[in-house]
Amino acid sequence: MRLLRFFFVHSLRDMGRNRTRTLFALICVATGVAAVVALRSLAFMVADELTSNLAQMNRGDIRLTATRSAVGLVDRNTSGWAAFSTEAVAAMRDWARREGVEITVARANWVTSIRQMVQGQTVKTTAVLALAIEPDLYPFYDSITLEDGRTLTEAFAGHAETALAARVVPSLSAIGAVSAGPGAGTPGLAWATYPTYRISNARPVVISSNLRRESAAGLAVGDILRIGASDVLYVVTGVVPASAESILSTPQTALLDFIYVPFSDLGLLRERPLPDQVFIKVPLARDVQAVDASLIAYLESRLETEGDLEESLRRVTVAALEEENAETADVIDDMILVMGLSSLLIGGIGIINTMLVVVSRRTLEIAVLKTLGLKAYRVTALFLVEAALMGLIGSLLGVALGVLLSYLVKSVGEQAFSLTLVWRPYPEAMLSGLFLGMVITVLFGFLPTLIAGQVRPAIVLRPNEAQMPAAGLLQTLVTLLVMIGVLGLLVSSIVNDTITIDPVYMIVGGGALVGLFLGVIIANLGVGRPIPDYYVFRLPRRFERLENWITGAAGGVAGMLLAKSGQDRRERGRAAITLGLRALRQAVLLYGALALGAALASGVMLIVAESWRPLQLGETKPAGAIWTAYAHGDAAWIGAWVLLTGVFGLLIRWYGRALASVIALGTLGATAGGGIGLLLGRTLSGLLEGTAAWQTLSAQATGIVLVEGALALLG
Repeated sequence: MRLLRFFFVHSLRDMGRNRTRTLFALICVATGVAAVVALRSLAFMVADELTSNLAQMNRGDIRLTATRSAVGLVDRNTSGWAAFSTEAVAAMRDWARREGVEITVARANWVTSIRQMVQGQTVKTTAVLALAIEPDLYPFYDSITLEDGRTLTEAFAGHAETALAARVVPSLSAIGAVSAGPGAGTPGLAWATYPTYRISNARPVVISSNLRRESAAGLAVGDILRIGASDVLYVVTGVVPASAESILSTPQTALLDFIYVPFSDLGLLRERPLPDQVFIKVPLARDVQAVDASLIAYLESRLETEGDLEESLRRVTVAALEEENAETADVIDDMILVMGLSSLLIGGIGIINTMLVVVSRRTLEIAVLKTLGLKAYRVTALFLVEAALMGLIGSLLGVALGVLLSYLVKSVGEQAFSLTLVWRPYPEAMLSGLFLGMVITVLFGFLPTLIAGQVRPAIVLRPNEAQMPAAGLLQTLVTLLVMIGVLGLLVSSIVNDTITIDPVYMIVGGGALVGLFLGVIIANLGVGRPIPDYYVFRLPRRFERLENWITGAAGGVAGMLLAKSGQDRRERGRAAITLGLRALRQAVLLYGALALGAALASGVMLIVAESWRPLQLGETKPAGAIWTAYAHGDAAWIGAWVLLTGVFGLLIRWYGRALASVIALGTLGATAGGGIGLLLGRTLSGLLEGTAAWQTLSAQATGIVLVEGALALLG
């Protein structure tokens, strides 16, 4: 306990002395933790909204959607999309009367255009999603309130008498200079000549609040519109918030703004009056599942259907929607948590830099402590306690900042998901942020603390020569593997079964990552430096006999190949080996550039393959991977990949000369490590597949592969 107390007191004092570096580390930790807390709180707010008010979100207890699989119930609307036939709608209404339930219909997949009319001329055209509804019944639960406080029913009230006129007047002759009446909502407006109908017979339309923006349509209450190809005039009688329709109930609103029109106006707009959505409201005392079964039985007995209507008729009940939304909320939570973890990983770089600077500035102090008898592992523990304290304080600051930030991002979530979110603090989000902040800080701070334990006590006698020691190669690689394992377990617990990756890829990725870092470390040690012009192959004097044997053998081979006998055999061998070493270095450098160029070329080809059909480059999508193209014998695609690889490789070799050795040894190490990992993975797969150990590896493989990719990018 006395030693632990010493660690805490000493760490706190040191954090105070190095307040600038400490502040930088705390900011790195707090920023990542705040992102986790804020984003996870947003995910919980979305989950709360998705799992409550389900009937309101579903617009009824049962929601039916027309699909072509429901043969016997569907027809096609004017646009060619599936819609419930007139006979099916009549049968549903008869069933609803018999069962004592309420029913309403709507058309929700109608993408059309609206044209704003000023003085009889079109001034702006905008694509919108038109929702044709029955205003007196839609929606069954809750009510859509306009920005001026009226309901949707009130916005469409008082315009029933204009429907007949809208049908009749277009057939009349031109009428000039007619002022709009009170029914149109545009007093004082007069058009000099409009050849088809009177403005006073304009029909009502309610628009989304997004359509008021100048970047969209710039509409306002009282503006006159034409919808689609119809000649019927519409007047904007109200504006509803954009959140009135969420992307979960109406996904098209993620891309298009929407308007409400009466379902009875479909005939006026030259559209077949066929709904693609049917909403059913069940009385409180009734069992929704029993009502649903009754509907299926009645439709099968009333209409000539094909197959099992239970399977072919797409419908969503409140219970099914609750299950779907719970799964959606889990996916959103996992995605957001992984995003927050990524921000913590980036912050981990700042933690490493801070701890490295702290260790380098306290080298003499560490030497004094070791001279007084403090063991190397206790020095490591001392700095590890300091890193943990930084993680704790930074995480607590991040939790407080994240709670505040979660309130600010609530509005972003409301716009993104078209939901009305309720803010409150979430303890689970705070605890997860605190836990992740502590774990990431300790993990990324472990390697610098390990370096601190390597400081030699002799530095006390030569303080001017104090230098920070380097961690051993084996220690560095073991630390890297521990980081991959711990972070992989964290990510695996988050992802669960959302993504599944073969454990062989995990082992290959681990081998490639270890090889990559091993190659970079060796390059930084100076092994990859250019060979000087004066260099001639020589071994240390104690290996003189081995040198004579190597140079003699090389000289003999060179003499036979080049037919040179005048030069001394050993000198000839020495020159040949020197030339071979230079050629080997150039080959390794060229390999590194070409390997990196091949990776870039593969990325470009993958993007082109995925964009081939969307950009209308051709009807047949090419192979996304080079091995797939090779298997299909696609010579043109392989040639393009080889050409891109050569171009990228030469550019990297020319412009990346300063990092040539790091690129070369890193890619060579990654290739060798990946090859060894592939051999080991296939061997383990053959020995352990089907066993409990292999199932455990499979459960953790996804998270570890994701962490390997993140560390490779950060490295």
